[in-house]
Amino acid sequence: MELERHLNIAPAPPPRPAPFVLGAESYENMGRLYTEGYHICPVAFGQVRDEGECLFCVNILESK
Repeated sequence: MELERHLNIAPAPPPRPAPFVLGAESYENMGRLYTEGYHICPVAFGQVRDEGECLFCVNILESK
C-alpha cells in the first residue's frame, strides 16, 4: 500500500461477479406468471396487469 502510494499506482479494481443467467425453467415460470396476469418486470414486479400487455415484461420474455 505504501509503495503504491509512493509510486502513485491506483489499486486494481475488485473482480466483477459472473453475470446471473436464468435457466429455461425460470423463463417458463415467468411466462406462466405473466399469462396469469402478473407483471414480471422490475418496474412493477408482482402487481396485477390491468392494461393489457406490458412492454417491459414482454421484453424480458423475448430476451430468452
